[in-house]
Amino acid sequence: MIEKECIPYAPTLIESMRSIGYSFPYAIADLLDNSVSAHAKQIDILTNPSSDPFLVILDDGDGMTEEKLYEAMRYGSSNPLAERTTDDLGRFGLGLKAASLSQCRCLVVVSKCNNEINACAWDLDYVIQKGVWALQCFYEKELAHYPFIDRLQVSQQGTYIYLSNFDRIRERTDDLSRTFAQCLDDMGKHLSLVFHRFLEEGLSIRVNDLPLDAKDPFLKNHRATQKKRESSFRINGENIVLQPYILPHASKLSQEDLDKAGGKENLKNDQGFYIYRQKRLIIWGTWFRLERKDELSKLARVMVDIPNALDNMWSIDI
Repeated sequence: MIEKECIPYAPTLIESMRSIGYSFPYAIADLLDNSVSAHAKQIDILTNPSSDPFLVILDDGDGMTEEKLYEAMRYGSSNPLAERTTDDLGRFGLGLKAASLSQCRCLVVVSKCNNEINACAWDLDYVIQKGVWALQCFYEKELAHYPFIDRLQVSQQGTYIYLSNFDRIRERTDDLSRTFAQCLDDMGKHLSLVFHRFLEEGLSIRVNDLPLDAKDPFLKNHRATQKKRESSFRINGENIVLQPYILPHASKLSQEDLDKAGGKENLKNDQGFYIYRQKRLIIWGTWFRLERKDELSKLARVMVDIPNALDNMWSIDI
């Protein structure tokens, strides 16, 4: 037998990985997972809806050393079978790269830790030009032209993500500025929902310095919401918790309440289980074929908390 190392051809694979199937809101949410896992208390999303838009995500989390940043930029940087810490929202070691490059052609990550700034970039056109897995690494003096980079430079620690050349969005519109602005609006609504429990506990997410409000799909603070008996069970030593709620009748809801619940027209469609992995909403509005969605159950919603230790059993995918 002869053994040969078979390295994937970088330009082909890195382009193929872009087709995993992220929408814009889901891609940005995956990027924010990294900030939450890094114990960020504030996350800023900064952008310029224009004919050539960019998007910056800046957090005040732990930051990364040069070695950790290099590993974070590596495809498959973590083993999905490895045991996770309880606050880790990641799994496959692909989210940062796959989510970013599913929307744009250039990803720059700058991180500050121990008073040192490290920066790396995946530029698809550069990889294609070189024909190899050419990760670009920068000196701090080369970063001055990046927008809002000064906010990271004056902070004690944190991470800065810069996305540019949004070719996937450009391909489907004749008005990139307008379409990008709509993507931002959809993104804000999505983040308000999937991270609502973190927002309720004090996390701040701002879009162009405007804070996002938590979008609680259970309307827990509404006096007419019915909180039913909590139940739990254990699998492989891990605890699964189910908390049912019955929403108030639509006639008792304000427009703000209806917006949080998904809108009056979506009450029926959004009924069902809401699955949270480490308090992060990952799937919602389904009975998993256990029941049909009908008028009698349209106000029923069940919060299900699962730990990241059971990812294999739940068949969690990217």
